[in-house]
This record gives sequence, structure tokens and C-alpha cells, in this order.
Amino acid sequence: MTSTESAPFHSAVGRLFERINYERQEAAPRGELKLDNIRQLCQTLGNPEREYPIVHVAGTKGKGSVSSLAGRILQAAGLKTGVYTSPHLESFNQRYALDQQPISDGRLDRLLNGIWPHVELCDREADQAGVRRLTFFDIATAAAFLYFAEESVDAAVFEVGLGGRLDSTNVCLPDVAVITTISFDHCRQLGDTLAKIAGEKAGIIKPGVPVISGVLPDEPRTVIEEVAKRVGAPLFQLGSDFEVTRIRRVAGGQHFSTAGVVNGLAYEFADLSLPMLGEHQAYNAGLAIAAAVAFQVQREVPLMRQIPEAVSGFQHAGRIEIVQQVPTVILDVAHNVASIEALLATLRVEFPGRKKVGLFAFSRDKDQVGMLRRLLPEFERVVLTRFVENPRAVNPEQLLGMARELAEELKISPQLQTSESPLEAWSLVQADLADDELCVVAGSVFLVAELRQAFVTAPSRRGD
Repeated sequence: MTSTESAPFHSAVGRLFERINYERQEAAPRGELKLDNIRQLCQTLGNPEREYPIVHVAGTKGKGSVSSLAGRILQAAGLKTGVYTSPHLESFNQRYALDQQPISDGRLDRLLNGIWPHVELCDREADQAGVRRLTFFDIATAAAFLYFAEESVDAAVFEVGLGGRLDSTNVCLPDVAVITTISFDHCRQLGDTLAKIAGEKAGIIKPGVPVISGVLPDEPRTVIEEVAKRVGAPLFQLGSDFEVTRIRRVAGGQHFSTAGVVNGLAYEFADLSLPMLGEHQAYNAGLAIAAAVAFQVQREVPLMRQIPEAVSGFQHAGRIEIVQQVPTVILDVAHNVASIEALLATLRVEFPGRKKVGLFAFSRDKDQVGMLRRLLPEFERVVLTRFVENPRAVNPEQLLGMARELAEELKISPQLQTSESPLEAWSLVQADLADDELCVVAGSVFLVAELRQAFVTAPSRRGD
């Protein structure tokens, strides 16, 4: 939780956060993840997930950006659009966006309170059967299904929380499925090879439902192909069915082109403007566009004319986000090795030769050594801290020990410091940060969530 939930603004959210919550504790063993409970809860609610078309988005990296941009494209076409993402930055309300606006406090309170009798019924039956009760994410996801049904949306985008096959969102039958990328993350739950991880992500593939894939490495790409073929799902892949090309930097972002044939429809967009840093974001945008094209064919809704405008206005908080210009401060939610590598590649291109100061914190279930191995050689000074509002943070002294061992192994000598909280760490950084230096905050969504509030005012929630 961010500070907005440290003292819950109403009892309904507080009660939800008391449930088993794998965002705030060690993730569940693989055998504990099941869909039976959320299926039952959705059934007691009248299966709201069946009342509108859905774009379902999984992947190791980029699924949040793809989900948000896909939702923006659908809305630009005049569709009332819900987008469900996780985790949040400033406010739990942000997980439930209706036409890009977070749910209001009062509406969220009524939504969760209305669901709770159904939750208690499912709990009683779970207790009688001797199985695990509904989790935080089960209930939060069912609430999203119901909220969008009550609001009579024309379409919704659901971002997978973890994996795909056993994720709570996977009780839906989407119109389009998207798998953004496959790399190593959540290995305890998803497997220790790219093929195993791909098998879990491919669990969102449904018979007859078109799949948009940005997976490029051969090992996981082959798995996606095999699953799609086995279940009879049309598959459209980056690099064969559609392309993202001619990526070039411009002030404050980039331009790119994309073209292909998806779901039987040919399209081409040249020199699209995207106000985000990082070549990987151009590929994310290409996936969102391909998903929108597939959706257009499925639902016969014209979307093409709105795509350039939707892309040109797209911003996504915490994704290589410049929150201060002098000295330059960048926040990025990169929290695995692949996303750290994408961040560093962008920094080398966008800020060549700049001295860099890093402010990092990591979750216990992530590859801290792998991330530090990539980060340390790029930074002159590093402050290691922990986020304070989620108990999964690694102790800074532990991180310091890892960093010292890696520095010795890599024969580098960055200045290493520790701090007990993100705000304290920022004060430490700020005290000696020169105007021409670059400060980079990365390693965890939860770190960015806590520190972003020092730079950006949290968005107001809509009223009742």
C-alpha cells in the first residue's frame, strides 16, 4: 500500500487489505494458486465478466503500458472503457479506471461493501471444504468485473497480476489476448526456464480468441506458438505478422512506424509520435495498436482513425518518468533484470556521458543480485534503501553486503550508502546532487510509489 492506504480511507478498503495479499507477503507456492474461488465469487455475482468485451494482457514486461494504451485507444474511438491494472502508485482507486479516471472513494466503498456478503458466503463454503479463502487479488479483481458491468462499459482491458494461467483475471473469456514479453521473474511461481514461464503466460490463450504476441526469443516464442495451435487460437506475432520500425528519438519522446496484417485486417501507421522515453515503449505501443486492430475486427468497431491521436497523448506514470529537470530525476518501476536492462539502455541513449546517482530498493522475491550486477557499473554513487509501506522490502544493509561483493567482483568502486526510507534516501541524494547529474530511482514499483509523492501531486479522485 502507498501512504493513501496506510490509514485506510474507509473500512471497505481496509477490510480488503486484511485478506491474504501476495503483493505484501511472500508469494504463494505454485500449488496454492487456483481459480476455483474467484470463479465461485463471480458466479454468485452473476458472472459480470461476461457482460462486455475484454482485452486480456499478460507478459513479464510492458503489460501495464500496453493495457493503458489499449484502453486509451478504445476510449478515443468513442467506447466507454474500463481498465484494470495492478499494482497502483498513489491510490488503490487507480486500479479501477473508467475512461482514464480512477474510481471515486464513495463508489469504491459501495462497490466493495456490496460484494462483501458474497465474499462471506464463499468464505463459509471454503472453510467447510478446508480450502484457502478468497485472496485480496481475487476480491479486487471480481470488484473490477462488477464495477465495469454496473457502469455498462463498451469494452474493458484487464492486466494480469501474476503469470496468466492461474491469475484471478483468467476467469474471463476475452475478445483479444495479448502476451507482451517473456523474461525471468516470479520464477518460484512460474518456473525457472523461459519455456516454463511462457507456458504459464500462455494460459490466457483461449480457443478461437486472437492472440497478439510480442515474444521474440525462440524458446518462449515456440511455446506460445504450440499453445495457440493446440487450442485453435489465431496468433499474430511481432516480427512476422506486424512490425515496429523506424524508431527515432525526438525531444521528449520518440517517433516510430508500425504496420502489419492482424486478424485479417491490414494496417500501416507512419511516424507516430509517442511522448515516452525508451525504445521498448515503442514496441509496447505497437502491441497495443495490434490489439486494437484485432479488437476492431472482433467487434466491428472502427478504431483506426483515432490511433495516432491516442498514441501521441499517451503518458504512463513511473515508466522512465522525468519528475524533475534540474537536476534531472527519473523514476522507473523496473523490478527485474530485463526491465533494468531496458532502463539502462535508454539512459545510455538519452543521457550519454551524464554522471548518475542511483536510489534503489528491491523486493525479497526478486533477483536483487542480478539487478545490482547491471546497475552498479553505471552509477558513480548508489543509495540503497527500503520502501516502508510494504513488508517485502530487502533490508538496506543486506543490499549493501551484496553491492560490496559485486563491486569487488566487477572491480568497480561506486560510492555506496544506505538509508532506512525512500524520503530519507532522497534527502541524502539531494544534499550532494549537482545540477548536471542524473538521479535514477528504480528497483521496485513500491519504491517509486512512495517516492513519487515527493515530486508529483497525487491525482484527485472523482466525486460521487
